[in-house]
Amino acid sequence: AALLALTPAQFGRPGARDYIFHAIVGLAANAPPNAPWLPTDPLLNNKCPGGVEPGLEYQRLSLVTGGLRYPVCNFDSYDAVFVAAAQGIITQARLTCEIAIPGVPSGQTADPTTIGLQYISAPGAAARAVPKRTATNCEGDGFMVVGNTIKLCAALCAEAEASESGELLVVVGCGGEPCVPSGPFETQCSDGIDDDCDGFIDRRDVECLQ
Repeated sequence: AALLALTPAQFGRPGARDYIFHAIVGLAANAPPNAPWLPTDPLLNNKCPGGVEPGLEYQRLSLVTGGLRYPVCNFDSYDAVFVAAAQGIITQARLTCEIAIPGVPSGQTADPTTIGLQYISAPGAAARAVPKRTATNCEGDGFMVVGNTIKLCAALCAEAEASESGELLVVVGCGGEPCVPSGPFETQCSDGIDDDCDGFIDRRDVECLQ
């Protein structure tokens, strides 16, 4: 919550985090020992030799942000987790031709008819408005909306995938009633409701990672 409030443009907003937290804590080693634990691996309570605590709160933050976890005891091979993190950044930095409609503030709903898209080809270049198309005329420049996904048309898709520094800016209107919290914490972790109105629903909320 503090990170999101600090600089929303950098860290994201409730319901749509824009950062990854990698943890080097006192948890047990993976197999092989120099392999980091992945976001798909469970929360670990076991400690490594010399570890004081398994760092459960840091682990939870890594899990909900898609980060890696590595034992602090393996100090002679920290390069393994740094390399893995760097590879993940390179992979995620590339633009793709399909984008999920961004999250909206708690209690709001996205209106697909209001979606706009801008493309910046390189740092310092002017943003160009991307025209909205339909499935029958989406061969060139443009985009279309299919369900909850923004799909780039053929020409823009090829340009975006080839770019190493391009940027897509999505604007979407939203509406709906303000969220009313039922309590200070996310108490029900499978009901699809944001119980504490912090923007994170069920297992996207760290309180559900016990």
